[in-house]
Amino acid sequence: MFRKKIRSTGVYLSMIILGLLALTMVLSAQPALADRLPQSAYQQLQAAWRRAAQIGQYDYHSTILQTTTPAANLRNAGRGSQTQRVRIDGRLDKAADAMQMQVQVGQQPPIAV
Repeated sequence: MFRKKIRSTGVYLSMIILGLLALTMVLSAQPALADRLPQSAYQQLQAAWRRAAQIGQYDYHSTILQTTTPAANLRNAGRGSQTQRVRIDGRLDKAADAMQMQVQVGQQPPIAV
């Protein structure tokens, strides 16, 4: 009876060890799997900032569309949403310690900032 208990304990112990080894293999493979998955917008932005900081010189262009919807009350009856476009363009050069930026709202001429 004592031998039977030792054998079953050995089986359980070997199963636990195999389980821990399998878990270790899965956890070590996870970073490699994460590199193959598509990046989120945040991860793409962070990677772009890292590359731009390493280079030290870059241009940037952004277009922002802002839609304003009036609150639902009697004073705003018949009013519709309005969309406004804002464009931001610029250049950064760390070596020359220079930065240029222009902001354009709608069809108005760009303003140098």
